[in-house]
Amino acid sequence: MGLIEYLLDLKSEDFFYGRTEERAKLKEFLDENRSLIVVRGEPAIGKSTLVSKVLSDYSTNRIIDVAIEKGDSMCPYRVFAEILKEILGNPKNDEEINKNLDRFYFGNETESVKIDKEIIKSFIWGYYQFNNYDRVSFASEEIDRLVSSSLINFFSSYKDHLIIRIQNYERRLLGENKKTDELIGKITDKSNRTSFIIETRDDLKLGEEIFLGPLEEFPLKEYFKAKGIELNGQTDKIRKLSKNHTYVMELWPFFFQDYDFKDKKFMCLEDFIDIAIKNMNEKSHIQTNILNIFSLSQKSITIEKIAELTNILNLNEEDVKWSCSELLEKKLIHSTLYQGKKSFSVKNPRLGERVVELMDDKKKIDLHRILYKVSDYDRDKFWHSIGGRMPVEAFETFIILDKYSAPADNIEVCNKTIELIDGFDLDEIVGEESLRSRMIKLVFRKALRELSLGNYELTNSVNKIRLNIPNLPDDPDFDWFKTYLDFTTRKGLGDFKNAQNCLDELEKIAERINNEKIFNKKKSFLRFDPLLIVAYNKDYFAYERSLLDNSLDNKEKKRILEDARKKRDVIKDISNLEESVLAGVLRQLSKYSEETGLLEMAEKHVLNALNNTSESEMDTKLVISFTAAEIYLDKGEYEKARLMLDESDKIAKSYGRSRRDTVENYLARISLAKKDGDVLLEKEFSKKAINLLANSQPKNFFGYKRLVEELTETINN
Repeated sequence: MGLIEYLLDLKSEDFFYGRTEERAKLKEFLDENRSLIVVRGEPAIGKSTLVSKVLSDYSTNRIIDVAIEKGDSMCPYRVFAEILKEILGNPKNDEEINKNLDRFYFGNETESVKIDKEIIKSFIWGYYQFNNYDRVSFASEEIDRLVSSSLINFFSSYKDHLIIRIQNYERRLLGENKKTDELIGKITDKSNRTSFIIETRDDLKLGEEIFLGPLEEFPLKEYFKAKGIELNGQTDKIRKLSKNHTYVMELWPFFFQDYDFKDKKFMCLEDFIDIAIKNMNEKSHIQTNILNIFSLSQKSITIEKIAELTNILNLNEEDVKWSCSELLEKKLIHSTLYQGKKSFSVKNPRLGERVVELMDDKKKIDLHRILYKVSDYDRDKFWHSIGGRMPVEAFETFIILDKYSAPADNIEVCNKTIELIDGFDLDEIVGEESLRSRMIKLVFRKALRELSLGNYELTNSVNKIRLNIPNLPDDPDFDWFKTYLDFTTRKGLGDFKNAQNCLDELEKIAERINNEKIFNKKKSFLRFDPLLIVAYNKDYFAYERSLLDNSLDNKEKKRILEDARKKRDVIKDISNLEESVLAGVLRQLSKYSEETGLLEMAEKHVLNALNNTSESEMDTKLVISFTAAEIYLDKGEYEKARLMLDESDKIAKSYGRSRRDTVENYLARISLAKKDGDVLLEKEFSKKAINLLANSQPKNFFGYKRLVEELTETINN
């Protein structure tokens, strides 16, 4: 029998006993359709065995069984990707997902449902790694909220009664546990057809709780007899030393039967685990090796992956068969279903943690590198590359993760990568570039993410970079990023004059990069032509300055807007969003220029951008439709403006937007209210805008002081 076939036949044999009261309570909760049930107890106390026993009587219900394998700060809702895969029959491609999703939404094809479907599909395929599914376009900081909203809508639309069981719930995201807790609460509040059973060691203060303590009625004689072992009067001794801990008593026949406990006055679970590990290490090298792999992975490993690891490690298949069988028999591992496939994992989370703690560093590094090779997801690859001290691989996977994850999460992962690379010779060239070059990219990306979070107090950011990375090269790419950071920081702080100087310098550097023909997407820090980036920033910054910089007179505003317009005229490669920004520039220019037809040109550009933006690019469509509304307001075509505002509101409500756009929206609504002579509505929107501005950072955001003064005056009049 081949290895895969053999492992497929191996099964965990749980010896179920007692828990009469707890079983009855869980069954009662399920029969009453309680939506959130928490089964709590210390590790290996019997939570999973109890739930499995009770759920075996509910075969008529749809039961989704998943486990949280590893806390992941880059995806607090990661477990829901597994839940969705199970619900949708573990689809293999986009077509299968579409087919199943259509059933669950009752044929409802509203725009909001279409967006939900796209988000769910993207989420399923890669835990925010959207791969080829770029049809949903939105800012990374909104991902958590978007996914949360779509998941709530999905479960609310699901027509069957679901029982969702989540094991190892204590492994959910450390530091941000509330996200997952709150999402489950919102789902159960909105859907009366979904029940959650959560197994955890944490006191959650959620839903209905069933607490499992030590099992005093554990039938030691029957259990030992089933193992072919006579107790010989040891019952009291075992109960006393184990403190009736279920897992310790289960391990006893294999590891503690002949152990001398005479000097042991107090023992905890970790003490018994240490004895078991030492005992196993002394008896079987191959068993130890396999348990090390399971422990270091911190997740279930499918039998196909076990076969792949067997080949990589050049292990004898018969040895692997025997070892897996023994580990299963000895209660060190157990069989599970992972992504719909037969898998194995460490029986007890604390056992796995302790195995890793006792492993020597060289062994950890070697096994991390092997697990990196067989991992399917970039997030898993990243953590194994860190553990395996693989700087280039860590950098490459970080770049992938950086594209799709929220800035705050990226900063954490970026720090891990910087910390790893900093332990190597920065001048070492691996592939086409040095580690120093990669380090520069990392430091800059971190700075950019901090800026995107509104952290504009990055004073002397370049000096900080120089401190972290000595012997910086004389490189135009470095000059580019140094200047870009300075520009972004000064703009965010409202230092418009110096921000403009930085932007002018940025243009000179971009011209140098292009003129010297040194721009190369593979080797450069830049993913796009720097002149295109400059052109876009000049457009948008000119637009912002004309709105916010009170130090400029009308003549100066006209000059910077015309300069931005001229620069855009020579750039042929223009995206829909950039064309919308150009429309905004023309709109602002119409206020300060004698040239006729500027608003008509602005309208032409914004409608062209709107018509060329797909329905799936909702974030871009929102910005463009709002720009169109502003243009129509200036043209005095109020009904068209109202229609565009309603369209932008519709999109915004489907998945939300940032504070900036909401404030702008309120300001536009104030303009319409003034036109309609609706004083009450004008004051209402003014108050809402002030409340949002009060929470904005920094305080000069969107001309903070000027806007607040104007809005306050509106309210008081």
